[in-house]
Amino acid sequence: MINEKQIHYLMTVAEEHSITAAAKKLFISQPALSRFILDIERTLGTSLFIRNRGNLHLSKAGEIYLRGCQDVQQIFQSVTKEIAELTHSHTGKITLGVTSLTGEFVFPAILDAFEQAFPHVELTLKEERMSVLYDLVKKGDVDMALVYQNYDSALNYHFIYENPIYIQVPLPLQQKMK
Repeated sequence: MINEKQIHYLMTVAEEHSITAAAKKLFISQPALSRFILDIERTLGTSLFIRNRGNLHLSKAGEIYLRGCQDVQQIFQSVTKEIAELTHSHTGKITLGVTSLTGEFVFPAILDAFEQAFPHVELTLKEERMSVLYDLVKKGDVDMALVYQNYDSALNYHFIYENPIYIQVPLPLQQKMK
């Protein structure tokens, strides 16, 4: 089976139109590179290059083989990237406790950022009164909760979001207040 290094060798020979020039560029010996090309040609039962006075050009079979090698290389890179994302990213499930207020107003504001940062984490919401959420976190029934007060000393709190609150009054009342 051909590997990424061998694909690189073959592509370099095709680009340079010369085994000698390709060998110099690849920092390998010319005989080793020639042997590599000949081994592939023997395996395939056809020539990959048309040899014309030291100048190499891909044969039709060589064009097909090189295109296949490039496809294999792209697939390899794509699969490697996908596996790296899977193994190096956060995965799993989080149960988040919310009150009706935080679930309706605060949570939507942070959801997009969370999904961008943790695309492989499944998020489940559990809506309860704030007094119940404290107990759910302590028991482990939810992993964390969005609350707007931090009075339970048995829990850790981290400030994550500041939401301004405005009072809205009708215009005549506002003018009366001046």
